[in-house]
Amino acid sequence: MVSLLVASTEPAGKTAICAGTGRKLIEKGKKVGYLRPVTLTATGAPDYQDAATIKEALELSETLEALSPLHLSAQQFTQTQGLDQKIKTAFAAVPAGKDIVVAEGLSAVDEVSGKFNAMLADLLDAKVITIVRYTPSMSGASAAAGKVFGNRWLGAIVTAAPDVKAMLAKDGVKVLGIVPEDRTLFGISCAEVAKLLEAKVVTGAKLLDKTIENVLLGAMTVDSGLEYFNRKDHKAAIIRGDRPDMALAALQTNMSCLILTGGAEPPSVVVRTADDKKVPVLLVKQETPAVVELIEKALPQAKFRGAQKVDRLDDLVAKSVDFDGIFKAIGI
Repeated sequence: MVSLLVASTEPAGKTAICAGTGRKLIEKGKKVGYLRPVTLTATGAPDYQDAATIKEALELSETLEALSPLHLSAQQFTQTQGLDQKIKTAFAAVPAGKDIVVAEGLSAVDEVSGKFNAMLADLLDAKVITIVRYTPSMSGASAAAGKVFGNRWLGAIVTAAPDVKAMLAKDGVKVLGIVPEDRTLFGISCAEVAKLLEAKVVTGAKLLDKTIENVLLGAMTVDSGLEYFNRKDHKAAIIRGDRPDMALAALQTNMSCLILTGGAEPPSVVVRTADDKKVPVLLVKQETPAVVELIEKALPQAKFRGAQKVDRLDDLVAKSVDFDGIFKAIGI
């Protein structure tokens, strides 16, 4: 059984690439397994959302606990004894008959998690792909972090990027794919925003899987509001709760959710209109500037979740990633 480890130095789309790689392998007739040995959470409480996404995308029969066995806080991660043996046990539990196991490492934001990824590659005897998220200040040296894996490293996939292959080649980075910025794939769900803002869901609780691709603030006047909100689709409109006129204007356009700031309960006409338009309404206590800042910080770390993203992923990675080269390198 072959092992392929997907790791990164920051949140950059590891889960999405694991799903895309697994689905391409299934297309080739391969039996694919998945393992996320360690998931870091704020408190160490279990969080199976990413594992659930992979389970659905790859149509796996294993339990979420088998796919994602260890959930640790940062402190627990540094203090846990016998972590290598726990990982070996989890890997041994992968069902027999798999041709390949796609393992998801950590976002190695520090030396400890970086060493963990190196240990994981050795334990699983895995080839390694690193995922790098593009930024304007990105350098070839930063993308070459995968060199720590030695001969196990196959190369890097760059996400949310223009064509940077020539720049990275100067630093010895073999680029396996350049996934362009895609608002559907790297958007954030209404559910994630609701959790982030500790929002009250006024209506549309069953619609929170919608993806937010754009964020717009309330316009200055109602007359200009309709034209303004029509500029972007699949958006979150952030409007003060005491401006129902502006909320109603936004609801006449294509949107993912309405975020009302300041804590003022919306009038019934706004709620009824949102229900008719099938738009969730989130009520938050924070004022508009604070809400915008929180969402802007969250967007680069948006999770790969939801059927809409899986469908878009298949098309995007097929055009962007050299899967033939990857599969040849791992003997598949």
